[in-house]
Amino acid sequence: MPDPVLVQKATGGNTGSPVSAVFPAPPLPGNLLVAICAVRTAGSITGPAGWSVAINQDSDGTYPGQAIFYKVAGIAEPQTVVFTTTASGTGNGIQVYEYSGLTGVVDAVASATGAVSPAGSGNVVTAAAKALLVAGLASQAGTLFSAWTNSFVEQANFTGGAGGALTRFGGADRTVTAPGTYSTQAVAGANGWRGQIVAFVADTSSPPIP
Repeated sequence: MPDPVLVQKATGGNTGSPVSAVFPAPPLPGNLLVAICAVRTAGSITGPAGWSVAINQDSDGTYPGQAIFYKVAGIAEPQTVVFTTTASGTGNGIQVYEYSGLTGVVDAVASATGAVSPAGSGNVVTAAAKALLVAGLASQAGTLFSAWTNSFVEQANFTGGAGGALTRFGGADRTVTAPGTYSTQAVAGANGWRGQIVAFVADTSSPPIP
């Protein structure tokens, strides 16, 4: 498959539900869409209709909750991506991405939690010859994420909420060209954090949407 190319991205936030982000332009049919939603406090995360879940982990109050969903864009795909959550009164955030060059399926996922810097994605193991890796981090306050490791490119770094309910959100990606174990870390404050990572590979089971 050709190297995936990031076409566009967007972020959004709320102190309750729903949480949404709006792409600058309508996604193109056949492109891979990836959405990362995170919440600070205990509560479930529900993705939009028609999206598939790669990984979804609720907050237990100690660490943020976070979920990564994906889909192949259809004809007349909406620009707005909306998640719902039962977490309220705090910082909730969403980041969305559109990639050309593959209609993806999930090859592997991983996650990690902690309370000291750096924050990490966990180790994802992919057997694919080429994969798009997308990582998301969420931290209960602290500093903005910085210095992503292992050649991951930062694509989002933003805050939600304020004061004692401040939450940090970050995202990064990388294309790899060999099977192996991959991860990334970023500098964060000494607060509870959660990281997730997903390896997407080409979907060869059906032709792209025309």
